[in-house]
Amino acid sequence: MRTEKPDSALMDIAVVIPVHNIAPYVRHCLDSLLAQVYPHWVAYVVDDGSTDESGQILDEYAARDSRFRVFHKPNGGVGSARNFGLLKVEQDLQAFAAVTFLDGDDWLAPDAYSVLLPKMLSEKADILFSGFRSAFPGKLVERKFVHSEGFFSKLDFVEAVCSYEDWAGRNGSWGVVWNKIFRPQMVAGLRFIEERDILEDEMFCLQAALRGSRFYFVNCSYYFYRKRKNSLLNTQDINKRIARGRLLELSFLEGNREFQERLRPAMGGIFLKAKEEDLRQFFEEGGLFAKVAKEALPAVEKWHEAKLISDSDYRFFQTMADAQVPEAPVDGLPVDFLGGLPPAGQLAVQLMLDEIKVLKKRVKFQDADIANLKKKLSAEKGR
Repeated sequence: MRTEKPDSALMDIAVVIPVHNIAPYVRHCLDSLLAQVYPHWVAYVVDDGSTDESGQILDEYAARDSRFRVFHKPNGGVGSARNFGLLKVEQDLQAFAAVTFLDGDDWLAPDAYSVLLPKMLSEKADILFSGFRSAFPGKLVERKFVHSEGFFSKLDFVEAVCSYEDWAGRNGSWGVVWNKIFRPQMVAGLRFIEERDILEDEMFCLQAALRGSRFYFVNCSYYFYRKRKNSLLNTQDINKRIARGRLLELSFLEGNREFQERLRPAMGGIFLKAKEEDLRQFFEEGGLFAKVAKEALPAVEKWHEAKLISDSDYRFFQTMADAQVPEAPVDGLPVDFLGGLPPAGQLAVQLMLDEIKVLKKRVKFQDADIANLKKKLSAEKGR
């Protein structure tokens, strides 16, 4: 049974939930909302063209409890589903004290909102974020920061958003939206970049961060993030795709030199992680940055229209997207060509050059290992 809101204050929290073909898990997610100690939530649940029983399950819950507002739309990806939910939330934005996100295959601790929402309001935070637990089959892994509870500066918060797991001895937040609660003004009119299915969370968080000034961290875990074998983050080329996104983010922060300098080592962590994959082709193709620009241009055009990036940065992406792929490897280009790029472009390309040097050494060792293995196999066949 729902309880009355204290002092008739605006205390409702809007929860945006994208759902696509997760019938085995979505009941667990929605039941965790029903189990919340704090009952004043409204869930905007978006069925993103599911072909399994997910849609029917959502309708069942909507019939049981009016706090579930269910919408069905053609499949467009997680960014599209979240954007649809945000659009619906904004129609009622004045009714909410906060906006948050919950993925349809994850779940919450029963006291999540009863702890986090009052804390956000009492501290007058623009964005509140917390730890979480990764739920592997049969075990839970705590994902906490080493920091104690308290306020983050904007620069520290942006670094936390962009840090990678175990970077500098701590677990980064990965820029995910679901371990954060936003003041409504931080996300009003803000949208996920639908052209990308990797790092769209980070780019959303970065844009929200640039609007805010008060960022509060709670070093406890109330969110359970389900780790599934077939999830997007387990695809073979995930680190290469994240690396491309990292380069885009450096350009996205054009005009914020202090942010760029702080984020360079944090973002470099993904390249260290990515070296576990075969990135030889990724880095040795001379047109890497041109490829990144081509891939990003539709999103960059939207950023420019929304005045989120400068005219010079937009022209830079246009120029790079039109560029021919050079025949020479990237590390064969003269370093002075960096002088013609805007600061974000210089930083991104220099980062690539630095990482290529390390990768080249690793490739030599890999080649030697492969040659030795071939010799061993040949010798065994000859016996």
